[in-house]
Amino acid sequence: EDGTILSNSQTTFEIIGNPQIPTLLMKAKQTYGMFISEPYQSPMSGKTVAFVLPIQSSATKSFKGIAVVEIDLVQLTSLIAQFMNTKNQTFAIITNKRNVVHAFDAGLPLSSYQLIPYNTTVFPPELNTGFVDQISELPLGASEIQGAKGDLVVVKSGMNKLGWYFVAFYENSFF
Repeated sequence: EDGTILSNSQTTFEIIGNPQIPTLLMKAKQTYGMFISEPYQSPMSGKTVAFVLPIQSSATKSFKGIAVVEIDLVQLTSLIAQFMNTKNQTFAIITNKRNVVHAFDAGLPLSSYQLIPYNTTVFPPELNTGFVDQISELPLGASEIQGAKGDLVVVKSGMNKLGWYFVAFYENSFF
C-alpha cells in the first residue's frame, strides 16, 4: 500500500509503468478474493487481462497490497486462431460485459480476419463495437448473423467461469 511495485521486468516497469495498477488496487481493496479484470491494453503485456489477488496480514487481516498477474491475450488466443481462423471460419471471445477478449494476431494473414467486421482504422484492428453488441445479444447455440462478406452461421457457447463466451463463425457456404 506504500506504492512499492515489484515486477518480473522491473527496469521495463520503472520506465514504462502501468496506468491500470491504481484501478486494480482500488478494486482489490473492495474485494475479498481473487478477481479477473476486463481486458485492457497494458504497456507491459499488450492486450491483457489481470488476475488480481488482495494480500492481507495473517495476524491483523489488514490490507497489505495486491498480487497481479497479467495474461497476454495474443499468446492466449493465438493457439485457437491457428485452428479457427481460416477463409471459411473464425471466432471471437467476448466477456459478459461486451468486451473482446481475443486479440488480433499479426502473425496470421489478413485474410484470416475478413469474415467478421473489424475496425481497421486502428492498430491492432478491433472488432466493430456494433458487431460485438449483436453477438452479445445472440442466444446460446446456433444462429445466423450478417458478417463482413455475407451471412454467417454462428455457434455461441455458454459462459465459462471467467465470464467469457466463445463464439464461432462459419460461412454459410461451408455447410
